[in-house]
Amino acid sequence: MVFCDLLCLLWFKTLHEESSASGFSENIWMVEYFTRMKSIRLLSFLAVVLFSLLLWVYVREFAVLSNTLEVKALVIGSMLVVAALTGGALWYWRERFTPFERHFPEVVLILVFSVLFAPLFGSLLNRSLGKDENQSFELWLKRPISLRDMAF
Repeated sequence: MVFCDLLCLLWFKTLHEESSASGFSENIWMVEYFTRMKSIRLLSFLAVVLFSLLLWVYVREFAVLSNTLEVKALVIGSMLVVAALTGGALWYWRERFTPFERHFPEVVLILVFSVLFAPLFGSLLNRSLGKDENQSFELWLKRPISLRDMAF
């Protein structure tokens, strides 16, 4: 939080220096800084809660994911699909990330976290679309036949 406070203070100080040339008052940037800090802290707290919740759901889903048939295809397929969708969304909103050099960490963070959480959503989607039913079956055990058994 202290690091976030320092970054916001530097950002608003820069805004103040730019706005003082255009005739704004000296202390207006401090008022704006403290007003925005409340919303930034709230968003930071909500992001931490959301990340913790996703990790908790991911840990709970490991038991189901380990019992899934062809789990490798599910994991790789969901990661590729989410990487393509995220790349498309980032390309669609590319104006938001200009200049790209400045927003490169944000783009990488969005791409990495969306790909890392893709198997979770793939597994949840896989379970939600299928039917959960139990059926009884008979298991017939056959003894292997050896040449000794066939001897006369």
